[in-house]
Amino acid sequence: MKLSITISSLILLLSLLFPFKSFAQTLNNNSISLGFAPTAQYLHLKPGSKYKGEITAWNLSPQTRTFNILIRGFEQIENLPGTARVNTESEELRDPFSAASWIKVPYKKVFLIPNQYTKIPFEINVPTDSATGEFNAMVFIVSETPNVDLGPNSVSNSNLG
Repeated sequence: MKLSITISSLILLLSLLFPFKSFAQTLNNNSISLGFAPTAQYLHLKPGSKYKGEITAWNLSPQTRTFNILIRGFEQIENLPGTARVNTESEELRDPFSAASWIKVPYKKVFLIPNQYTKIPFEINVPTDSATGEFNAMVFIVSETPNVDLGPNSVSNSNLG
């Protein structure tokens, strides 16, 4: 019995919701230039199994930024390959295909220092009574810094839940 878990991370969310500036462009104090790897992992885990991994995030902006780490399920947008819509908190409670509750990180915030990277460890604990099938979750970070220019299609913490 196998189940598939898709873990997507920040770069996917940012490419869909936040317009990026090129890393080569000059950054002002109110812009964000981030990297996140891996962008996706496709895992085949069995009920009751555990998986440990890590995500690396880096900051190419000139300022230290504080980010909240969020974990949510997501839904593929029909007829738009490579796009997704992140669950709200209430949708998360009703989503039978979300693996977000299976994923734990050791802290809720991350501080990204300019020109340095930070590793965010995570652990997935698949429930022993989980059904076979495909489950999705997204680990992403949302800036706490006020007045950050994320563009017209950005999402704030209040929009996510």
